[in-house]
Amino acid sequence: MKKSAIAYLLLILMLIPVSAMSTPPSNPLQALQAKVEMELNSMDIDLSQLARDLTGQALAAPENNTTLFNLYNSHPSVIDVVILDKEGTILMVQPTKYQSAVGRNISDQEHFRQLQRMNNPVMSELFKTVEDFHAVSLAYPIMASDNLETIGYLSLVFQPQALVRRAVEQAGIDTKTVEIMALQENGRIIYDKDIMQVGNMTFSAPAYKDYPSLLELAKRIVNNDSGTGTYDFPTLGGKQAVQKEAAWTTVGLHGTEWRLVIAREI
Repeated sequence: MKKSAIAYLLLILMLIPVSAMSTPPSNPLQALQAKVEMELNSMDIDLSQLARDLTGQALAAPENNTTLFNLYNSHPSVIDVVILDKEGTILMVQPTKYQSAVGRNISDQEHFRQLQRMNNPVMSELFKTVEDFHAVSLAYPIMASDNLETIGYLSLVFQPQALVRRAVEQAGIDTKTVEIMALQENGRIIYDKDIMQVGNMTFSAPAYKDYPSLLELAKRIVNNDSGTGTYDFPTLGGKQAVQKEAAWTTVGLHGTEWRLVIAREI
C-alpha cells in the first residue's frame, strides 16, 4: 500500500506543469541581493585566483590568452579581461575582437589611477568606455615572485546593467509588478529597466527635478545601507505621477557599494 501511494504521488507530480509548481520569491529584494552578491563574488574569486597564478610570470606569454578567455567566457556580463603593465599599458586582452587595444595606455583613467594608488583589489565606479557604454572595472595587482613588487595589473570590465538584469531573471522576480533600480553611493544609476536612465545622477537629472519625494528618498537610500520609503513618480511610459513604496539593501566589493532598490505602486 505504501509503495503504491508513493508511486501515485510521483505520477501526479510528474503531470503538474513546472510553471504551476513554481512560485515567486517570498522576499524579492533578498533574492536579488543573493544573486548579485553571488556573481560579484564569483568574478572576484576567479580574478584573484588568476592574479595569483600570474605572480612572477611573463605577463605577455601567449598561453595567458587561454586563461584570459576562459575568465571572460565564464561570466556573461564581462566585456573584456586585460593584463596591463605597471604603467597602465595593455599587454594582452580577450576576447580577440578587442586586440586593437593592445599597446594602449590607460593611465589617465580614474579607475586605473585608483588601482595604482591603492595597489589593492579595486572595484571602480561606473565609467563610460571608449565603445560608449557604461561599465565597471574589477582589478587586482599582479605581484613579483617575492610578493614585494607589483609587476602589472589584471582587470576585467563588466556591465552592471547586464549583471543585475541576469540576477533579476535568476531570482524569478516578476518585473511586471515591481520596478528595480541599482545606484552607486553617490546616486548614479547603474541599473534601470529603462536603459536610458543608466549613468544618470539621481540628484541632478532633469527627469527627476519635479519630484521632491523621489529626491528625498534617494538621499535616504544613498545614506543608509537598507530601509523602506515612499515617493511619487510616473510608471515607465506614463505621465501621471503615482505613489510607490520602495525597499532597498546593499551589495559591494572592495569598499565600493551598490544600493539595490525594488519599488511597487501602492
